[in-house]
Amino acid sequence: MFRTILLSLLVLTLPCAAQNQGLSLQSTTIGGYVQVPHDPSLAPSSITVEAWMTYDGSTIPSGWAFPTLIRKNMTASQEVYFLRVEAGNFNTRAIKWRVNTASGSVILNYSFAAGAFSSWTHIAATYDGAMSRLFINGVQVMTAIGSGPMVDTGGMVHIGAGDTAPNSAWEVWNGQLDEVRIWPRARTAAEILSMMNIETTAIPGGVSNWTFNNDSLDWSGNNHGTVAGTPAFAANTLSLNLGYPTSSAVSVGTQTNCRATTIQMGIAALPNLGNNDFGVTCIGAPSNANGNLLATIGSPLSSPTVLLGLSFWVDPFAPGTLTFPVLADTRGSANYPVPIPNIPAAVGLTASFQYGWYDFGCNPPIVLADALAIIILP
Repeated sequence: MFRTILLSLLVLTLPCAAQNQGLSLQSTTIGGYVQVPHDPSLAPSSITVEAWMTYDGSTIPSGWAFPTLIRKNMTASQEVYFLRVEAGNFNTRAIKWRVNTASGSVILNYSFAAGAFSSWTHIAATYDGAMSRLFINGVQVMTAIGSGPMVDTGGMVHIGAGDTAPNSAWEVWNGQLDEVRIWPRARTAAEILSMMNIETTAIPGGVSNWTFNNDSLDWSGNNHGTVAGTPAFAANTLSLNLGYPTSSAVSVGTQTNCRATTIQMGIAALPNLGNNDFGVTCIGAPSNANGNLLATIGSPLSSPTVLLGLSFWVDPFAPGTLTFPVLADTRGSANYPVPIPNIPAAVGLTASFQYGWYDFGCNPPIVLADALAIIILP
């Protein structure tokens, strides 16, 4: 039933493949990585860390080394999470994804053969409060059971280095990195596959996105990095679809919320034609709350309809507006599936959405997210 409302607006151009830029790092060089100041959005209760990478194990200095793709908090034994290679004296090679929770550490160790990542490889690591997962090129390769949310001990994020930088090179990544993203939810394999081959800029819903196109800026605007030392921003051989200047989804308006939290809408995947894994997401909702998702054809309102002090950016009374019951999880997040019909005429058409949640600590007992507008892509 819902597929019939996904019809309205502009046609975007088809994506094209082109040469990309990224970050080139070496474990023989002390300087050269990106550091991002602490922000709570970098340690969400549910997380996906993903990146394109190459790794050269043949030039790692002798002795123990831990080339690190990303780490939150540089204080020893205080890391919130890290994703790195365990490279030791005994020719051991393993990707290690570690998340620290109130119940202890959740650890994945994925062994790989020499040279396995000498060419461009996509890696993603997730944690959802109960399970940790590792994906290689969009395929799940390992899981580990966990319990409870991550413990945010603060501290900055290093991209391309671990806790020994800048004093030594033992934890500097040895290879290339590109398209590093942190999502405030644990993504599925299908969701990862739908976007990993696309370079995009702004992704709504609290997603930090570093494209490393000659800078260390975060396209969300929230978590810009600064370079330490002299990392090389250089053209690489990673071939991505570059035809999407944005993710074809945009946040509109403001939330209505009596609490000091931010309720944000986002997307689970790109709204591509025929994508059955597309969904409209929400973070920051009241824990385990009941609510509704408003959906309609066309753009959100340019100014809200205000009822009882609540700002509706999708008119709940307009003909064609549909309402769907939703439930937030214990972490205050939700994902409502919206399969995109495989109908060519739908390309370039739009729909708008807004989540509302019951919160009996507020008066009136309702909180609203901002709105989200999407455009159907080829």
